[in-house]
Amino acid sequence: MQDVGVISVVPSTSPQSASASDLIDHLRSEVIPRAERGRSRKVHVGGPTRATTTSPPY
Repeated sequence: MQDVGVISVVPSTSPQSASASDLIDHLRSEVIPRAERGRSRKVHVGGPTRATTTSPPY
């Protein structure tokens, strides 16, 4: 059995804005790697902001 957690992060701007894209980049480059480091957990990013970025899925 595995535990599952969901965290919702909603940008204060539109999903297509540069700020929302910057948020996704920050999550991918700083926050997610630290959350996964040394653990068996996997973090995934989804939603409309993620769908509008050109970065690969995380």
